[in-house]
Amino acid sequence: MNLRLIATALLISLTGGCATMSADECLTADWYAIGFEDGTRGVTPDQIGERRQTCAEHGVTPDLQAWLDGRSQGLTEFCKASRGFQQGRLNIAYQGVCSGGAEIEFLAAYDAGLVVGELERTIQSLQQERYRAEAELDEADEWYERAGDIDAAVVSGEATEQERRDLLRKLRAYERERGELEYAIRQLDNDIARLRIELDHLRASMPY
Repeated sequence: MNLRLIATALLISLTGGCATMSADECLTADWYAIGFEDGTRGVTPDQIGERRQTCAEHGVTPDLQAWLDGRSQGLTEFCKASRGFQQGRLNIAYQGVCSGGAEIEFLAAYDAGLVVGELERTIQSLQQERYRAEAELDEADEWYERAGDIDAAVVSGEATEQERRDLLRKLRAYERERGELEYAIRQLDNDIARLRIELDHLRASMPY
């Protein structure tokens, strides 16, 4: 691939590769390079329709054949097993743009990526849940510290019977909440550790 094509494709990639184009972009477009970049992103053929509509507003007709040739070349980069794995891992919908043996390998890797990505997202979700449980535990402990020596207040003759009952209720609620949160955190740690082992074994069995 020549340097001009690489530079044009890189520029399109950095600007998002969207179908919206200015008048100058339509007039000076390298349609092969645009098609190549579109192909490497796995876009469907109707992408050129969006570009044609945009450029028609500026009185420019895209070079359809050059775009198709570029897209076809770009698809050879997209329709690789390694790319399929990453697409699946990120849960990006596959648009059915590959064909033949390349598609078979792409889809096998895509399905593997889906499994890995789901495991990774589950682990991340459990980690976030653990962070929330830890934050709640910290809040409960902060309340207990601010409350002072509740045990002493309960047995103190200075508190009324109603005050002692209220303090006991709050103390038991705190102890119950703390116990539940500590148990939840232990369970989450176990689940996270188990899933990480499963993920490591799964990744070690894959060539991607």
